[in-house]
Amino acid sequence: HLSLGEADQMAQLRAVADELHEARAWLAMGDFNCGARAAPLEAFRAKSGGRLPLPAPDTYPSWRPLRDYDHIVSGGLLSLTDYRAGTATYSDHLAVSARVTG
Repeated sequence: HLSLGEADQMAQLRAVADELHEARAWLAMGDFNCGARAAPLEAFRAKSGGRLPLPAPDTYPSWRPLRDYDHIVSGGLLSLTDYRAGTATYSDHLAVSARVTG
């Protein structure tokens, strides 16, 4: 769960990317609090070599999704198919799911 501010998100994702530089296969998933095309997520993908299926499904707010804030980013040997938002509204965000191959 990332912070709401862009500067904090950049710092948080930079720290995550630094930890992934030697990983052969990885997933980063959760509430990024920013869209797939937002600067923090684009910078994270560029630094980590991560992949995110686009277009990302809208997940927030769960009762009327208008923003794509929840993501699964894959890297290394892993890739995603069947990427989608769920329908259960247990939270203010919809969950995302994917089939992982690799």
